[in-house]
Amino acid sequence: MDAQLQAARNDPRQLAMDLHKLAYSIDEAARLSGLSRAFIYAEWHAGRGPKRIKAGKRTLIMADALRAWLRALEERPGA
Repeated sequence: MDAQLQAARNDPRQLAMDLHKLAYSIDEAARLSGLSRAFIYAEWHAGRGPKRIKAGKRTLIMADALRAWLRALEERPGA
C-alpha cells in the first residue's frame, strides 16, 4: 500500500471523518471494527454478517448495519 495512503488511514482526523459516513466499503468496515475482511466474509458465508447492499460493482455496509452486527457478535455465546 502507498505510504501516503497508509498514513492517511492512520490519521485520527481521517478516522473521525470515516465514523460519520453512512456506508462503508468492506475494507473500511474491517478497519473500523478491528475485524478482518476474511472474518466478515466467513460470517456472510455462514449466513450471518452485517447486512450489505450493492451499489453498482461496490459492496457497501450501512453504518447502522455494521453497528447492529457488532452488537449481535457481543451477545453471541463465547463472545
